[in-house]
Amino acid sequence: MLKVVIVFATFLGGCSSMVTLPRDNKDALRYSPDIKEDNLTFNANYQALVKCWDEKAEKQKVNFSNATYTNIYSDLGVAEITVSYDNYYYLFIEVLKVTNDKTTVNAYGMGEIGNSNIPNWLSIMRTCAN
Repeated sequence: MLKVVIVFATFLGGCSSMVTLPRDNKDALRYSPDIKEDNLTFNANYQALVKCWDEKAEKQKVNFSNATYTNIYSDLGVAEITVSYDNYYYLFIEVLKVTNDKTTVNAYGMGEIGNSNIPNWLSIMRTCAN
């Protein structure tokens, strides 16, 4: 019986390490992601890049509701794409203006949402930049 308890406890311990918890803010996600792609350079205007991405990308849903949000802060030269639900962040992409026709992109994600969307969405951005 003791062996069964030990094996079961070990199994539960292993399972809990596979669970990905979302972050409660963008900075926490930036500094502790499961997947990270940073300092990617695109030869495109940051606003045009995000607009093109928004038109082409399939948006992430959580619990059958839209969870993908885009914000453009023109005065700061920054755009953000987030996947969040119930005040938790699963994905954060920052799109930074370098010049009028050059952009830097940083992407951070958690779990399956990050692993599946970041490569796909960055591929769409590469297509949009060409």
